[in-house]
Amino acid sequence: MHRMRAALAVIAIGLIAAPFAFRMFDRAPHGAQMIDDFKPYMTTQRLDGYAQHIADIDAGVREGRPFTEGHPTFAQFARDWSPIDRDMSDLITRIRANVGNYEAVAALPRFTLFPWFFVIPGLLILGLLALPRRGARIALVALGIGLVLAPAVFQMFTRAPKGGHMMRAFETIETRAKVEQIQGYFGTIATGQGAVRLEILPELRRRGIADRYPALTRLDERWVPILNDLTPMIGAMSDNVDNYAAVRALPPFPLFPWFFVLPGLLVAGLALRIPERRQRTMIRRTVTVAVLMAAALPATAVAQPLRGTFRIGSGSYFRMAFPGGKKYFTNPDSSARNKTITPLRAGRQGGLRTGGFQEHPRPAFDRRGNSLADAIIRPVAFAGIRFGLATLPRDPQSKHGTGRPAISRRGRTLSGRLAAITAEWNNQYFNQGSPKPGGAGAQVHGRYDPRTHRYVLEWRSPIKGGPFDGFTGLWHLQGVFR
Repeated sequence: MHRMRAALAVIAIGLIAAPFAFRMFDRAPHGAQMIDDFKPYMTTQRLDGYAQHIADIDAGVREGRPFTEGHPTFAQFARDWSPIDRDMSDLITRIRANVGNYEAVAALPRFTLFPWFFVIPGLLILGLLALPRRGARIALVALGIGLVLAPAVFQMFTRAPKGGHMMRAFETIETRAKVEQIQGYFGTIATGQGAVRLEILPELRRRGIADRYPALTRLDERWVPILNDLTPMIGAMSDNVDNYAAVRALPPFPLFPWFFVLPGLLVAGLALRIPERRQRTMIRRTVTVAVLMAAALPATAVAQPLRGTFRIGSGSYFRMAFPGGKKYFTNPDSSARNKTITPLRAGRQGGLRTGGFQEHPRPAFDRRGNSLADAIIRPVAFAGIRFGLATLPRDPQSKHGTGRPAISRRGRTLSGRLAAITAEWNNQYFNQGSPKPGGAGAQVHGRYDPRTHRYVLEWRSPIKGGPFDGFTGLWHLQGVFR
């Protein structure tokens, strides 16, 4: 009899230990986040829309091929498009084939609850072992039957295998390499569409024959909706690479029902043989304490703080490097000869202020996704949609406080903290602080002439999350400090 009680105690401890052994308390929330983030995109209607976008781009490329000779940018895009078309079409087909699998997983109990489905029954078993034989037997048999029935109630035997199919199908999709490849596709498409919008169609309109090329016209007209659909999807893929890896590290989905059924059968069977004599339980409950440490923003002693406006003058620009830093994103709307450089012009308040925030208006975007933040810079077109800059007391991405922009000088050398600066584009926010909110990263650096008050400020800021995750923003501001 004592052995039966010991066996039940072992089962209870095993149930409690399982979530810790598989790191469920850490990994399961990643699964819940992935399910939530994928929800807007895992519908047949949305995927049909993506397929139509690809078809519209393809039709525009085919119709524009006669113009490749006089337009080298479009000619390069036309050469690059065929493999992009094949890969993106295959990607959408694979995702569409897993809509039903996704819906099955989403219908399961929320991922964050799964660890407790093990811990709570384990604790109940330990508690019931202290009861008299009759009461313990009835309660333990009921608990065992409950564990056996739980997978049937939640339809785990049908839904969990579908989750396994989805995870296998996404194995080559939710990788950092694949996301970076698709980010590269987006850059290529943006460059090609820019050639259509800024070169080919204006020429056709001057000649009065634009109506003969409906596919090119449609590509131009549909570009903003295409951006509004594609960039959030790319962002969701990028944001969930780590979430997918966490879920992938859990035991395979088809095994989950048996994690309940087998312990349930054992508990119910062993409970029928509990001895009449009451024994004291020898197992103590393990308490796990999680300690969260908040990073304090250290105060930096400065020789001479410069409070005022760093007016943005000619020669100021923004550049965006692809992951790896060896290639730059081409902005077809750039007014510079080198289209990887986007010149910046002073906004309504003349430039970047220190000692206070320059927040965006509300709403921050117009209906097309153009930024309305015009205090620091004049919103500038970037791949067909204008971006602006704002400094905000709370970073929209990390939700961390930022601190007021601060620049100081020691002699002719400038340094400072711009954690509050945010680039706003296509209804999305991209923190471009240096250092980042929370203190990570290098400070802004630059030069200053005390006699003329002319300055140069430069910084690099990695982009975290969204369609440009892994890219790096390079900022160069110059002008006069007032």
